[in-house]
Amino acid sequence: MTLGLALGSGGARGFCHIGVLRGMEQAGYAPDMVAGCSMGALVGAAWAAGQLDALENWARDLTKARFLS
Repeated sequence: MTLGLALGSGGARGFCHIGVLRGMEQAGYAPDMVAGCSMGALVGAAWAAGQLDALENWARDLTKARFLS
């Protein structure tokens, strides 16, 4: 069976995709294909590159001041 995952756009809401990917991994599922739009593409690319932890850490450290600078 082949499993594909489509991740949508949505700016900050797109960071929820990190949790979805983590939940899938915990449940024993790993997508064979990931596609995304906007923020979903960024999260999907980070996952495919094995950099999901780095993206999550960056997002958690993001403050309003850092965002605006």
